[in-house]
Amino acid sequence: MHDQTALGADAGYHVEDGLKVLTAEDIDAYIPDNGCRQRDKRYAGREQHKAKPDPLYHKTAKPKIE
Repeated sequence: MHDQTALGADAGYHVEDGLKVLTAEDIDAYIPDNGCRQRDKRYAGREQHKAKPDPLYHKTAKPKIE
């Protein structure tokens, strides 16, 4: 790699063997660990932004009136 090249990867690539190779080869890499979003304050309220189910649509069976 060139001197000014940095490697970026998804958290799925954060494995100990891979990190050892990157260190041994002196490769500048940015790979988040699998728990990075749980610790990041910027993602604290992310659940409130997910799509909510439609309140007018229910798949449950309606009781039969006899």
